[in-house]
Amino acid sequence: MSKEEILKVESDMTMTIRTSSGPVELLGPKSELMKFRDQLKDKDNRHKFLECPPHLLTWAPWLVGVSILPADVGVIVIQIPSLVPQKKGLYLPSGHMPGGKAN
Repeated sequence: MSKEEILKVESDMTMTIRTSSGPVELLGPKSELMKFRDQLKDKDNRHKFLECPPHLLTWAPWLVGVSILPADVGVIVIQIPSLVPQKKGLYLPSGHMPGGKAN
């Protein structure tokens, strides 16, 4: 494993969760973000509020806790902050849309 691969694994990523009440952004290691994402996607948790791991909320020190209702989640995006173009807004995957229209 090269030094670049080690740095890539250990660097923090952002996870943006789009809900009906607005976006929630978490910051932390990819493995922990993926673990929380899997909890959100679990059909048994669909109608239970899930508490975000507090250590992933460090990007906003004023937040004491955030709970998310998975049934209200529309999109979950995990990004490497340093690779996101310097334009405001959330970048979502695009591609072929039903009806022949591209995003």
